[in-house]
Amino acid sequence: MAIHRKEETKDYSKGFAEGSYEWIMELKIKRLRLEKEKLEKRINEIYHELTEILFPECTGADKGETQAKQNEK
Repeated sequence: MAIHRKEETKDYSKGFAEGSYEWIMELKIKRLRLEKEKLEKRINEIYHELTEILFPECTGADKGETQAKQNEK
């Protein structure tokens, strides 16, 4: 059950049938969940990029560079 603001409650009294507003809230909730998932995915991508930049030794991003240095020795 969705919690409605005072303004939304007033809209009910202006002619919305009881329960007719529920599907709108369900659509909003679904849209917000999808947006949250997209943002979480992007945050993870940014986190991995930062990790590669700040700690390349942990990610193996510099393996080629390290291998080249070892070959020089």
